Amino acid sequence: KTRVASMMAGATNINPVTIDVYNTVVTAVSFEVEGATYYGFHSKSFGFHTMDVYLIIDSEGKIAKMSAQQFIFDEEYFMSFAGMPGDYQTKFEGLTSETFDGSQAIIATATMTSNAVKQSTYDAFAAFEAIKNGGAE
Repeated sequence: KTRVASMMAGATNINPVTIDVYNTVVTAVSFEVEGATYYGFHSKSFGFHTMDVYLIIDSEGKIAKMSAQQFIFDEEYFMSFAGMPGDYQTKFEGLTSETFDGSQAIIATATMTSNAVKQSTYDAFAAFEAIKNGGAE
């Protein structure tokens, strides 16, 4: 199982997906959960360090899950950092390429992380569009 597919309990029929778009997405897979098809994207974007961001998008183009290997780097050097909002990852759920405007990625006083997550999300939507609109699977 890939890390991104393991974010959805019961994932089966996990297959690599070829995407015809160049961006921060380094891996794409398709898989099924209870008969529904999902697409998982692993993006490597740059915060203070390279961030591994994972997004799962359902067949209708809605984010089902979002996570990252690590959100905040070198936290001890940022005295004004108030911590991660408790609902940060779940507030991405249900967003589409039309409803995601980047503001959902903002973490107060964590500009580099916010920008990296925003870029990864835009890029996952672009990869999804490439798959759905003529990209090869």
